[in-house]
Amino acid sequence: MAKRGLRLELRAALRKVLDTGQPVERLPVQMEAEGIGRSVGLSVEGVAAARRQAPVHRGVQRKRRCAASRTDAAASTLEDTTELERELSVAREELQSTVEEYDTALEELKSANEELQSTNEELETSKEEIQSVNEELQTTTRN
Repeated sequence: MAKRGLRLELRAALRKVLDTGQPVERLPVQMEAEGIGRSVGLSVEGVAAARRQAPVHRGVQRKRRCAASRTDAAASTLEDTTELERELSVAREELQSTVEEYDTALEELKSANEELQSTNEELETSKEEIQSVNEELQTTTRN
């Protein structure tokens, strides 16, 4: 299970690996662990899995301690702002990807629905023809 600060980055990296099949590296990712600010590098790549149908992915994080002091407050605020802007950008990319997947799925469902309606109409026509033939057979056998 990923730490809270890494979830968004990890999810976005996994989505990109799934979409492209190429390894993804995110540097640096800011997070807090045990009350200590950390800057980590996140690498995600697909792993060949023998005897598995579902793809397996591996995420690796490299830790580095962030030196935090009161004199670095302005730099920290700038870093926080930059990090938030980057997170927003990642969230937007993920949202765009989700919207595109939704649109594709919706189009596929519409197409499948049209095919089913066409098949239903053909079945109705066949049913009517069979009923007509059945009535003719009944009329012929009565005579």
